[in-house]
Amino acid sequence: MKLVFFNALLSRRYKILIATCILLGIVIFSIAYVGMVQFSWLGQLNDLILYWLSTHRDPILTSVMLIVTSLASPTFFIFAISLISMLWMYIKHEVWRPFLMLVGVSATAVTSIILKSLTQSPRPLRVDMVPP
Repeated sequence: MKLVFFNALLSRRYKILIATCILLGIVIFSIAYVGMVQFSWLGQLNDLILYWLSTHRDPILTSVMLIVTSLASPTFFIFAISLISMLWMYIKHEVWRPFLMLVGVSATAVTSIILKSLTQSPRPLRVDMVPP
């Protein structure tokens, strides 16, 4: 069973699929990055959404979004997945799959940090983020 999966993973079809996904991701990121840097349609859309959110603030929604952004931070996410992986390792007595999940999440967090430092999209003012 494992040999069949390994051979399927190395097949030409999967290599083309992987290359297509990587290329599509690079193209989408490049379009978004150029739009934000040159303040074209995407940069303007970003400002319109921020303006709409700041004019329609609600204390409850602000509190909920504060929790969501805290939980979605790369640091917390890696910490939570590390705990889940260790629990999975302990309960199921296996190492490989929890380790793969931890490596995948860590790679995602590092990629997120790198992309945030590349784009350097300014955050809203602190006054606009606290409940009125």
